[in-house]
Amino acid sequence: MKYNTGRYEEQPNGCVCFIPSSLPLDPPLDYTPKIASLLSSADRAIAYMDGTIQMVPDSDLLSCMFARKEALLSAQIEGTIATFSGLLRFEKNLSSPDNPDHLKQVVNNFNALTEGFAKAEIDKISMGFLCSLHKTLLAGVKGKEKMPGFIRPIQNLVGGDDCFTATYVPPPQENVMFCLENLLNYIRMDDDTPPLIKSALIYAYFEMIHPFLDGNGRVGRLLIILYLYFKKVIRFRFFTISYYLKEKREEHYIRLNRISKEGDIEGWIEFYLEGVIKSSNLTSETAVSIKKLNEKLEKWVITNSVGGIHGILLNQLLFSNPIVSIPNVRDNLNISHQAAGRLVNKYVDAGFLVEETGKSRYKEFLFVEYVKILSKGTEFPKVE
Repeated sequence: MKYNTGRYEEQPNGCVCFIPSSLPLDPPLDYTPKIASLLSSADRAIAYMDGTIQMVPDSDLLSCMFARKEALLSAQIEGTIATFSGLLRFEKNLSSPDNPDHLKQVVNNFNALTEGFAKAEIDKISMGFLCSLHKTLLAGVKGKEKMPGFIRPIQNLVGGDDCFTATYVPPPQENVMFCLENLLNYIRMDDDTPPLIKSALIYAYFEMIHPFLDGNGRVGRLLIILYLYFKKVIRFRFFTISYYLKEKREEHYIRLNRISKEGDIEGWIEFYLEGVIKSSNLTSETAVSIKKLNEKLEKWVITNSVGGIHGILLNQLLFSNPIVSIPNVRDNLNISHQAAGRLVNKYVDAGFLVEETGKSRYKEFLFVEYVKILSKGTEFPKVE
């Protein structure tokens, strides 16, 4: 079915802008057999993901690692070139081959997601909330000159050098506030639309409105995560929708464009639900791998009498803080510096930790297998 998703309107300067229609959809979405089947599969995939997450050690602390992963993946969609290990090094003020400006963009994205989680209520998603996230996102990085924290007062474009060559021309500035207020009212509306369907529409319409001069894609993906968390569809902060949107980056943009050009809402929702399923499955696989790694580490500590209770405590520390120093271990485990050094060296000898700095002093150690597990999906394709 072709839906009325908005209208094209020529401006006095000759630009033809797209002005999205109001939500909810009118007529309502047709739950085709394919959409109904995908929605059911997505619900099951999320339920399974929540179940596997409960098996991992200290899921609350681990959630910060998955939030970092989502922040990295979302930034990569926009062209940021950075790695998960590079991000961890950057946060520890360690040298990294990654561009520090790109890493700062990822840190800002993580900070904005953390800020959003702190609100934890659907009613808090307001104009001020979005502007605050946007301000955090662009603070001191590329785009800092694009009015961080403010709704755009001028026309913007998606692709192309002008409105005649652009891939998409969002609504003119005088329409933005009305469109955005409608979207915010829809977000807060208590209706019977399944939250997964609603999150797909929220993201798509936010992207069509394009209310900021820069950073719209990243803010839109933050909205997906936060909306589903606030609605308790995802109980833990482990969901990484950007994994699929990065993997299918070109199709992602094609599907969004078809909403304005062809009214193809159903095609977008099918694509989005497939992404929810695949992203949830990746998180489940990652959680299972982390559980197995934890069991492997615990077995090694017990079998080889590595540090007694301090070995168990170091395991817990490593899953929340995968780059450690000997002073860090000393202070967290409340043991002597010498004891911390001996314990860390045993982990190095067993291959669980790898020294990162190459220095004789002030060494930092990476929990390499854990970081490799978390990095899945964030890698760049190898150039042949």
